Amino acid sequence: MFNLLNFHPNNFIRYASNETKECMPLTHLLASRLCERLMEVRNKNILNWVRPDAKSQVTIEYKQEGKELKALRVHTVLISCQHNPNVPLE
Repeated sequence: MFNLLNFHPNNFIRYASNETKECMPLTHLLASRLCERLMEVRNKNILNWVRPDAKSQVTIEYKQEGKELKALRVHTVLISCQHNPNVPLE
């Protein structure tokens, strides 16, 4: 049996998880780290077109083994951020 679980930062996590050392679900941790990196590249002017409003979503494919779910792979990564209006779409 395969399960796809995703996390969007506007979701609230109401439980601890043993999936990561931070006791957060892996989807939450990865989505949070992506947003942290976006903030870093904006603050350090690495990408001068990135603006403050951003969000990310990570979907992971899991396999059930007995009573546990094991992460198999990252299925989907979605990143959205405001950008300078002068950035070409090409």
